[in-house]
Amino acid sequence: MGAANATFRSLHDAWADTTTPHGRLILTVLGGLAEFERHLIAVRIGEGRKRARANGMLFGRPRKLTPHQAREALKRVESGEVAARDRAELQRRSFDDQSAQGAACSLMRSKKVLIMGKMQT
Repeated sequence: MGAANATFRSLHDAWADTTTPHGRLILTVLGGLAEFERHLIAVRIGEGRKRARANGMLFGRPRKLTPHQAREALKRVESGEVAARDRAELQRRSFDDQSAQGAACSLMRSKKVLIMGKMQT
């Protein structure tokens, strides 16, 4: 505001008046306190996320397949029970939820399993 030579004067609050030195001081101090508090919030959030991650909390969207479903799908592909052309049929028969079907199909294509937050091949 200062570079544009603009000022602010509140009709109801005498302290919020940037045309006076006292008003500028008050608003500068309040702005500094707000910036300081925002920094403290960011630090607390970061510490909380680290603590949650250390306690095994997974962030992001939940997995579409349960660990059991993922192991079953991989076992069927690796055992040869399911050929590449039959994978879509297997996932349609194995999983009720449409999004889980898509996840199973993707899993079977890549032959990788994400179990309990760790990638296993």
